[in-house]
Amino acid sequence: MKMKLSKRGKTLLAVLIFLLVTEGYYNFVFSLQRDKLNDILNQKAEYDKKLQDIRSKIASKKKKEEDIKIIYAKATSMTSRLFPEIREENLIVDIDKLLTDNNLKALSIAFSDIKAVTVQKTQKETKDDKESNMKSIVDEYNGIPVKKNSDSKNNSTKNSNNNNNKDMPSVENMSVSINFIGTYKNLMEFIKSTEAYSKRIVVSNLKISQGATDQVTGTMQLELYAIPKISDEDKDFFKWEFNNAYGKVNPFDGAVEGNTILSSIEDIGKIIKEPIYDFVMSVRSVSSDLPTVMLGRAKDSTKSTYVYADNPQVESVELHLTKKDNKYYYKYKTSRDKYPAQYDGDGVEFTPKESGIDFKIYSNKRSDATDTSGVNIKIYNKTDKTVSVNIERDDDVKPRVSISGEGGNVQITRN
Repeated sequence: MKMKLSKRGKTLLAVLIFLLVTEGYYNFVFSLQRDKLNDILNQKAEYDKKLQDIRSKIASKKKKEEDIKIIYAKATSMTSRLFPEIREENLIVDIDKLLTDNNLKALSIAFSDIKAVTVQKTQKETKDDKESNMKSIVDEYNGIPVKKNSDSKNNSTKNSNNNNNKDMPSVENMSVSINFIGTYKNLMEFIKSTEAYSKRIVVSNLKISQGATDQVTGTMQLELYAIPKISDEDKDFFKWEFNNAYGKVNPFDGAVEGNTILSSIEDIGKIIKEPIYDFVMSVRSVSSDLPTVMLGRAKDSTKSTYVYADNPQVESVELHLTKKDNKYYYKYKTSRDKYPAQYDGDGVEFTPKESGIDFKIYSNKRSDATDTSGVNIKIYNKTDKTVSVNIERDDDVKPRVSISGEGGNVQITRN
């Protein structure tokens, strides 16, 4: 006998079957897929975090590399006028030539022993060492194994017991005492020659007395300082051929070619015969050991006006020139630096030449298609003078330097 289901029973049975199928799907299909999806989402979150960490490390590495290049440029600039080391036999020849060229006769010359002196503003402390304690730092930077001092353990113990005994940075120093005779004019010319010499010679003591007719006699003491160099800028210095200029006279010139770094001192007009510019800039490949962009006032021996940037692409630079109340002002900036630090005002006062404001830019040819570094300079000329921009050695096919002007006249010459 067949059992008949009522309509209500059929409905309940259909609902029961639907619930059973739904329950089975949830337990055996959906739940498993959901767990897999959650696992995938968790993995994605982990990979996103790892990717973010990698990107942060890459950005941090690029920032550190940029910082290293700029610190390298500053360190090279600050030490370039110091001797790489002190060699008495070479100094005898060098000082004798300075005396002879200025018709100053040396009655006697005495050299002190080489000693290490600490770098301090308030006092000069003499140490027993004959070598700068910065040599080990330079050797470590250049990958040269550092010799361990046999007394380093004892020194370490002493330093741990007394923090005041920590070594200060030191440089090599030698004093040269000269008894001389000559005219007062000869003496002044000699002092000027020491000031113009490519390495720093300090006249620390000078005593003179009237001699016969227009002659003067006296004694002077010269101080010479040397510091180990992190670059090979002075590798040929001790060849001592006086007609040659060793080291890098102009940081914006020469070294932009290739990857050779000679120095980063700005000393235009002393040895190389170039006009005196108001502003100078270098534009290099990112493969250089120096930043891709360096900009500053010409003949700034302190480097206080320098701004830097290290960009594998095109760096944007602004130069503002303003005339206000018959005075001239300048300020400029890169993506990294600005000068002056208080950038909101008109800038720093300067005195341009009557003929105009001169701006020299040293560029160089691109090494290959991947070499894309360059600079886009916007010059805001709010003065009554013409800004003459002289660009040297730029790439003929794809120039690194692009210039636009706003306001007064800007003339561009490419050599």
